[in-house]
Amino acid sequence: MKSNANIKNPTLKNDEKNSSTVITSFVLDRVDLFIDKNKQAFAKDKTTNEVWHLLGRQFRDWLVSGFYQENLKIIRLQSLIEALSALTGISRKINNQYDVHVRVATLNGNYYIDLGQQGNSKVVKITSNGCEIIDSPPVMFVRPDSMLALPEPDRHVGTDLELLWDICNIPDDKKILVLTYLIECLRPETPYPLLEILGEQGSAKSTTQAILRKIIDPHACDLRAAPKSVDDLFVAAGVNHLLSYENVSHLNSQIQDGLCTIATGGGFAKRKLYTDIDEIIIHAKNPVMINGISPIVTAPDLIDRTISIELPVISNRKESPALWENFSRCHGKIFGALLNIFSAALAILPSIEISPIHRPRLVEYARLGMAVSEAHGHPQSHFMEAFNQSRLEAIDRTLDDNPVVTALVDWFETRDRNAAELPLHELLKEIEKHQPHNTRDVWPKTSKSFGDTLRRVAPVLRQLGLNIKSLGKRGAYVKWQISSCESSLKSSLECLHVSQQEDMKT
Repeated sequence: MKSNANIKNPTLKNDEKNSSTVITSFVLDRVDLFIDKNKQAFAKDKTTNEVWHLLGRQFRDWLVSGFYQENLKIIRLQSLIEALSALTGISRKINNQYDVHVRVATLNGNYYIDLGQQGNSKVVKITSNGCEIIDSPPVMFVRPDSMLALPEPDRHVGTDLELLWDICNIPDDKKILVLTYLIECLRPETPYPLLEILGEQGSAKSTTQAILRKIIDPHACDLRAAPKSVDDLFVAAGVNHLLSYENVSHLNSQIQDGLCTIATGGGFAKRKLYTDIDEIIIHAKNPVMINGISPIVTAPDLIDRTISIELPVISNRKESPALWENFSRCHGKIFGALLNIFSAALAILPSIEISPIHRPRLVEYARLGMAVSEAHGHPQSHFMEAFNQSRLEAIDRTLDDNPVVTALVDWFETRDRNAAELPLHELLKEIEKHQPHNTRDVWPKTSKSFGDTLRRVAPVLRQLGLNIKSLGKRGAYVKWQISSCESSLKSSLECLHVSQQEDMKT
């Protein structure tokens, strides 16, 4: 990082010691300035290596308190504004540019988790050879005000996570999915799945979700209400690592599309306040957790990226204070066991292969899950069985929620699954004969909206063994082809059962 040393510090009279110039010099002596890819200015403390937004409250508090302790003078507001303006300009002029991360980062195949401890820059470094705590990481982390510190992981606990399962109400057959999800949250280079936690009242949805979040990304607000707009969603994504929403009953299509963008990575821009030409740019790529009584995710594209877990009703309820006290006492051990599994999975991961025909949408998550399963002492099929079952449940939900999919499948079955090529308007007329009752309000009103729906649900239909695609204009009309295909999910399940039988023979 370039130094601020070439910037001259002026000599001023005593009556000028509270001026913006002196404040600027005070800062330049103690921090290094840099910008990120969006030209946002940051300061890195030369002593602790902590990183702050130059215009954020944490940096302002550090500056005001530090200046007073040294000079016994309170900074005037106007001088503070002028100094911050000057420092912002200097940071862009120096043009030190680095990526800035929240909680997790990766570099050269290594993973880093910010412990978020005040007064130092300690992180946990995870590789395929293990994990260690380092004081000066090669990546930059910024810590939002609401981020809480992680405990240092106990690296001598092995891979036993019974302490976690004792306080989380996760069904046995879903534990491998949740474990893989938590580890996937620590891999910022891959698309993230969304974890949907369902259950009736009394199933400890919120408590379970809060514990899962605290393990890897504790926050002053572990659970928050559903976002009201896409703006709210991206603003939260910009200052958090893991987005966690509770008691959600409905998400509109715009929010669900926004969640899909955030899971895979995307940008969001809006006009800055009080300006006409400047924009605020937010690049977001975050894991998401959400809970509710009934299924929340309904958009086919997002369903394909969702891991859905239904919790049973608790028969032996624990008192909340005792449960949280137990978690606080065990947090370091749970965190350590999780990272040990992560490290072991990284060593196995290069050997994991999934044939192209059986690769799911969440192929990165699936490969990691197979490695995690092996690292945790189970066969790879242990994960794939749970994962494929989750995908089947998601497909059933799409059938229940989307009358077009239901009607199209029924129509195709009446043809004995024989292929067909029809203009879009004729196909719409054919499947209208199979339209479910009381679906008039959500049924496509035009051929165009029908075509848009088909494009959205095509991936789900392929999992059901039905391939549908547009053939383009043929004569006077755009024709669509409907034919049977080998369901990738069905094939995966068949291959899994064959593999399990062979394992039992050996």
